[in-house]
Amino acid sequence: MTDHQVALLEAWSTFAAMIFAATAAILAYRAYLKESRIEKRLRDSDERAQASLVAAWIGTNPAQAGSGRAKQQFVIIRNASEVPVNDVTCWIEAEQGIVSVADRPVVPPSEIGVFSAITMAVHEVAGKSDRRASDLPVGIEFTDASGTRWRRNPDGRLYHLGETLP
Repeated sequence: MTDHQVALLEAWSTFAAMIFAATAAILAYRAYLKESRIEKRLRDSDERAQASLVAAWIGTNPAQAGSGRAKQQFVIIRNASEVPVNDVTCWIEAEQGIVSVADRPVVPPSEIGVFSAITMAVHEVAGKSDRRASDLPVGIEFTDASGTRWRRNPDGRLYHLGETLP
């Protein structure tokens, strides 16, 4: 083999090694991005774990069943997680804007929920919309045990609002 052929073979070998290294780097970067997305989804689902177990609606107290009294309606706030949620605010949306229906500093874990008597404003909103109070969707905002603020809109969608100050 001549010197020229050896130099050409070395050049092609170097070029092939560079192409192989570049391909390996691209594949490694793609794998990193995919793994990062998977880890983010896992972190997000861990963050949402407690928040997804908190909801509010208007209903009656099951303890009233069979009591012979008219069933009073309440805002029912259920925290089905294992730890309390804090700074809870519930509301309904009306033509005149947002109507606050319940505020609680703490809602402990409970299978049944915490009951707050509904205000006359709720009955007024229901009357104006020709709906029963129990048909009005309720929104809720609260802080979970890790200090993250959440909002569940009346349509049921859950939103991360950010971290609260200690």
